[in-house]
Amino acid sequence: MTYQTRRRLVMMGTGPAAVALCRMAAVASFEVELHSNDEFTLHHGEMAGAGFYLLHSPHQAPTIQWGDRSTAVFAFHDHDWERNCCHLRLQAMLSMSVRWGAAA
Repeated sequence: MTYQTRRRLVMMGTGPAAVALCRMAAVASFEVELHSNDEFTLHHGEMAGAGFYLLHSPHQAPTIQWGDRSTAVFAFHDHDWERNCCHLRLQAMLSMSVRWGAAA
């Protein structure tokens, strides 16, 4: 039998949608990591079962270790944060193992 690492959700964003997705992923046994510039979102994300990381500036991105069972979701409602996190999106896309999706 082969051991597989836990599936992992890396959520970067703010608001109730980000928290709800963290909650659903935690219930589905994902390892959940929430990165947000909003302390209210982080508080509720922690209550939903997510590890949480405060983002201080859209120009200082956290170092994220992408794994072969990682999924990235970007859900900011602020254009500065969306625009300036593009390098994180590129980093995720270049990691061939990350599942990638987008919503309009």
